[in-house]
Amino acid sequence: MSIYQKLTGAQGPWIKNSEVKDGSRAKLVSETEPKEGKYGMRDVSKIRLENDSEPKNVNINKPSINALVGAFGEDSKNWVNKYLTLKTMRMSVAGRMVTALYLISEGYELTEDAGGYLVIVKSGQPAPELDPNEPEINVDEIPF
Repeated sequence: MSIYQKLTGAQGPWIKNSEVKDGSRAKLVSETEPKEGKYGMRDVSKIRLENDSEPKNVNINKPSINALVGAFGEDSKNWVNKYLTLKTMRMSVAGRMVTALYLISEGYELTEDAGGYLVIVKSGQPAPELDPNEPEINVDEIPF
């Protein structure tokens, strides 16, 4: 007898961040849902690039999620069919070079906050300040 488990992951092809042309446009074509991934939970949606008829799965990073919430509200059904500009950036993650993909709605831009983290903010608005209640880390107190 064979035992099967229900498939709960995203079905279909995935977008390849390294093959996305920086500045291209796209639309989300499904609501975003948390899915279990190889390294924990991730936020997944279907995206259709302009000039491509086939939707693909996309993992949406936290800066993009925060900007989509700011632009269109907390319910991801309101993010569907809105034009987004895709920004790609090569970066080191865990010692490996990867291409990160940011979904930027009209009137928003990718910038750095005071801590050097990438954030997406309304165009012309300053990046959020660091939380003054966040304790400062003294590097001299780190035991290694």
